[in-house]
Amino acid sequence: MFFVFIILGFTLKVFCKINIFSLLSYLKEEMLIVLATTSSDAVLPAIMKKLINLGVGSKTVGIVIPAGYSFNLDALSIYIGLSILFLSQAAHVALSWKELLSVIFTALLTSKGAHGVPGMAIVILTATLSTRISHT
Repeated sequence: MFFVFIILGFTLKVFCKINIFSLLSYLKEEMLIVLATTSSDAVLPAIMKKLINLGVGSKTVGIVIPAGYSFNLDALSIYIGLSILFLSQAAHVALSWKELLSVIFTALLTSKGAHGVPGMAIVILTATLSTRISHT
């Protein structure tokens, strides 16, 4: 909340001459869809169109918004990898380099199509953990 209203709000006001509350009101419908579906994929085209209508360059929107979505994919992979490392350390299970690479590869592979599905991270985490179990 602090970041959105203070830092982002200040940055928008100073550099873009946009009030944060006006922007949130403008994007209210898309935020409600994201809240209801727990997936931001459904609003990608609408957000891009609204940002262009707001005056953001189409080339900027075409690069920044899809890049944010791909970073979301990477964040899921990182989350899965760190979760597995945490769980293995908590269970006092030593992973070899081969097992770590297998876990990382599986996490990268399985997370690519699943970021838009609510609750999918736990399923991917379980599937990735099962690859470790099947190797022992």
